Amino acid sequence: MSVITLQHAECVAAMRKLPARSVDHVITDPPYSEKTHAKGKRYKRGDIVDHIIAYKPMTPAIMRAVSRQIVRITKRWIIVTCDSDSPQLWRAALEAAGAEFVRHGIFIKDDAQPQMSGDRPGIGFECVVICHAPRESGSMRWNGGGRCARWHATSDVKQPTRYGVRRDLIVDGQKPLALMRALVSDFTDAGDLVCDPYSGGGTTAVACQELGRRFLGWEQDRETYDKATHRIKESGKQQQLIPASMQATPQAQLGWSGGGIGWGRS
Repeated sequence: MSVITLQHAECVAAMRKLPARSVDHVITDPPYSEKTHAKGKRYKRGDIVDHIIAYKPMTPAIMRAVSRQIVRITKRWIIVTCDSDSPQLWRAALEAAGAEFVRHGIFIKDDAQPQMSGDRPGIGFECVVICHAPRESGSMRWNGGGRCARWHATSDVKQPTRYGVRRDLIVDGQKPLALMRALVSDFTDAGDLVCDPYSGGGTTAVACQELGRRFLGWEQDRETYDKATHRIKESGKQQQLIPASMQATPQAQLGWSGGGIGWGRS
């Protein structure tokens, strides 16, 4: 039975409770770096109104602590999306923890926000750090064949409002569902357990739910956790409206799991 489990907890403490090599893959979108937070501003008539990134930035110390636990608990792929300033930092932290670096990929934002000041080019991409957990034997394997590590997607925002406010996204910088679907599909197999230490708005969980992967993740902000659990429930209801012959996975059944909410598929 495939289960979607999202818990309200701090991820490093939660991962420390897991046995070594207990998840198949980690696919995660951690907080942006301090440098990116400093650049994240909203403009009104040319003046800065406030910073738009609500959550705390990733620091080098947290990156090292997270990387140690990610490498310890993972059997196969470790996929980390990050801002353009951080891929070399994530590579160094994961390699120091024992991971095998494979290569950097790129997520191209087909609807990226322009540079509002107009005095330089905007940034139209984010990076995908691709690593593999220490291999006990055999070769690496993914489902993408010889394709390049390049993914395109547009934001899930439905109604952009003035000054960049995106009210229908749960968290700032929330990744498109199309991107997370592609990463889950490319790097994992049906029935695999995918872990997302920084679950945020639950996008990776929804992708796993749709594609028949098991999921384990954590979100420490209570409001974000509540919104993400609601989103996953609604996604499960939508899948039940799709004819069984067209579903990638069986229908979802709601249940309770541990300290969070779990959805099981039978």
